[in-house]
Amino acid sequence: MSDHVILRQAGARAAGPAGSATRSQFAEFYAENYPLIVRFLMRQGLDAHEAADAAQAAFVEAFRCWGLIERPRAWLRTVSHRMHLKQVACHHDLSTGVLPERPSTSTGPLGQVVLKEEEQRVLAALAALSERQRLVMAWRLDGFSHEEIARELGMTAAAVRQAYVRARTALKARLLGEAS
Repeated sequence: MSDHVILRQAGARAAGPAGSATRSQFAEFYAENYPLIVRFLMRQGLDAHEAADAAQAAFVEAFRCWGLIERPRAWLRTVSHRMHLKQVACHHDLSTGVLPERPSTSTGPLGQVVLKEEEQRVLAALAALSERQRLVMAWRLDGFSHEEIARELGMTAAAVRQAYVRARTALKARLLGEAS
């Protein structure tokens, strides 16, 4: 985790959920936000299984320091993106070159993420964008402002706005072109 990961400084307790109230709050947050984090990652070009793995790894990290996280929605997006980057690096290091079989999507938390045909078209259009544009667009689609995105990604707000405008223009051209 980097220097801009958002943890409470004042009155920080030992990492991890302390009581049952905190655990139930985490469980509720998990149930509500897991599908959103998976979709966030899919908007960046990950397939459903990669996104689910990275989201799950991020939630494991969140559970470890739940009482210290100040902005959990932003924190999880930042950490889940980094978890995916770690997973990619680990897969490139596999000596056998054979990946394990993927589980069925019909069971488990991944089954909660069901894409409509229109969403699949949008994901395909997002995949055609540059990495920076996909990342900015994924954050915007999740309701973050340009300023919040800039803070989380270590960019200027102007750079975020520029990437967003270019991404919107490219998406509009691609999606309208498909409709014709």
